[in-house]
Amino acid sequence: MPFVGMVITKTDNHLNTSVYRKKTNKWLLLHYQSHVDNRYKGSLIRTMLDHAKRLSSSPDLFSKESYDLRKIFLKLKYPVKLIGSIFKIFNASQDQDQSCIEPIDSPVLITLPFKDQKSAISVSVVLK
Repeated sequence: MPFVGMVITKTDNHLNTSVYRKKTNKWLLLHYQSHVDNRYKGSLIRTMLDHAKRLSSSPDLFSKESYDLRKIFLKLKYPVKLIGSIFKIFNASQDQDQSCIEPIDSPVLITLPFKDQKSAISVSVVLK
């Protein structure tokens, strides 16, 4: 079930979230040979990694998305060394952040706004 930029899938009694990308615009990102300052290109990689990390509900889904991002940036002619160094720095910063997070045992309520009642009904049918 796609939401804006996100897919929610139901597996048994568990909901998984991941990045949603239309198949038709898979490569619509900034090409490395474009006339944009290099720091913006590096920031684009970090932003896409952060986006994937925040939307992925499990480490497996994040690793799949980061693999896909690596392929996308290689097709856009980004240097392998640049991609590798940004991925390495990002993963190291995530490892430091994970050591500070306390797990929460209580359930979390998430409210999703819907455009209309018809959308709310279709989502409830899919989730059942």
